[in-house]
Amino acid sequence: MRVLLAGGGTGGHVYPALAVAECLTSADQLLFVGSSRGIEERIVRAAGISYRGLAVEGFHRGWNVRNLLFPFRLASALSAAWKLVRSFRPEVVLGTGGFASGPPLFAAQIAGIPTVLQEQNAFPGVTTRLLARRAREIHVAYPEAIRALPAATRVRARLTGNPVRRSLVGELRHAGEAESARRPARRRIDGLHPDRPTLLVIGGSQGSRILNRALLAWLSRKSETESPARPVQLLWATGEKLYAEVDAALRPLLAAAGDSLPAIVLRPYLDDMASAYAAADLVLCRAGASTCAELALVGRPAVLVPFAAAAGDHQTHNAAALTRAGAARMISEARLATPESAAAAITEEVEALLTDSDLLERLARAMKSLAKPDAAAEIATRLRHWATSPGGAA
Repeated sequence: MRVLLAGGGTGGHVYPALAVAECLTSADQLLFVGSSRGIEERIVRAAGISYRGLAVEGFHRGWNVRNLLFPFRLASALSAAWKLVRSFRPEVVLGTGGFASGPPLFAAQIAGIPTVLQEQNAFPGVTTRLLARRAREIHVAYPEAIRALPAATRVRARLTGNPVRRSLVGELRHAGEAESARRPARRRIDGLHPDRPTLLVIGGSQGSRILNRALLAWLSRKSETESPARPVQLLWATGEKLYAEVDAALRPLLAAAGDSLPAIVLRPYLDDMASAYAAADLVLCRAGASTCAELALVGRPAVLVPFAAAAGDHQTHNAAALTRAGAARMISEARLATPESAAAAITEEVEALLTDSDLLERLARAMKSLAKPDAAAEIATRLRHWATSPGGAA
């Protein structure tokens, strides 16, 4: 089977395609098509999959002189995609979103080749909404995404979940098996006490300055009190580029606070995310699609701070979906705008949860119920179905 995978712009559009690719056989011929300027080439080639980049660029929001060239760049990308599709002759095409997936998907649809879409977010992106009408199936991670699709396409939508790499699925499910797994996980992370409730703070692969500053504002308020901190601890990944900034701000707080601050393990990043999730009672993080899928697999409740500048505000839709399911709480970036409001928000939403074990357990059960560990395998099976169906391929 010849499979063309199309996606890019961010890692969130690339990793789901790679997770599906893991579930195909070694005899299948795979080609990933993305942007010639995106991060996806490095990620895809590292996975051992052939890559072709198109000179395609998304439409910039607001005034940008580069938008004047958009029609010409799009026409050129469509022409290149058409030639690529005709030369590779895929039997089925999987699109995982992002502007880079648009031209190859559209070219395949015009050529009569079956296309399957995978939408990671609770509100479908522009590419998914535009190409859903000609797609054979649309695989989504949230029921809300189905309702946001064009009405005529909803019958072809399937609630599959977000594909996650098989190795990580296994690690995360094992990490979330039982409360007793938390103590061994904490012992594996230098600096954590095995018996203390733990807050894991992650801001995505690059870190989040607004989350870091909110935590610092909360800790600064706590340092002004004389009462001992409750026996909780923080495992805090700042982001590599932001680590020095946070460390410099944190040192004087720790020196002056005595026992009024929780124990803190500060890291630029975390290599072993499965152990980090396993050690946590609660996670404070962004609401990207991959993060939300991982939280469900490991069954960890979260306080989500959606990235307000995300395309289509999709992180807010993701966070709202998990909140409605009773699996998470949400803090908007607006509530973290000043040190005073940020400290109050962390106290009300995060600190309060850490001291309510019954509520944490209810949130954890709800989060675990959302897990879709077989998403990648199911989508791979459907790709084979469409590639081999009579009249399926051009």
